[in-house]
Amino acid sequence: MIGSYEYYKQIFTDVPKPFAFVDLDLLDVNIKAITQEAGGRRDGWRAPVMLSLAEAKSDPQSVGAVTGLLLLFGNLGGIVLSSVVQLLLGNRIVAICVLAAVAILILPAVRWLQTASSK
Repeated sequence: MIGSYEYYKQIFTDVPKPFAFVDLDLLDVNIKAITQEAGGRRDGWRAPVMLSLAEAKSDPQSVGAVTGLLLLFGNLGGIVLSSVVQLLLGNRIVAICVLAAVAILILPAVRWLQTASSK
């Protein structure tokens, strides 16, 4: 049967492992099924809010640079937060409180960005 594990196992027996393969036909079928299940809505598939806002507000020549900077600073924030939590692992209650505080402080900004990007 096409699309089954046994089918792919058989046709890729001579391909050196590891490798990646995407069956684009089945991917399209899967996307259509998920969209149909969601009632035709694809709003849950949006790019992250900040990147969407950057694309909308930036001029076409600099949108790539702006997106790259946002991704870099987002990763930097994750590294800083995980480093702080790592330092606090001796006192797990404090580490959990730091994570909770960051989450609570970020929620209003996320809500604001969602409303700003939908305008």
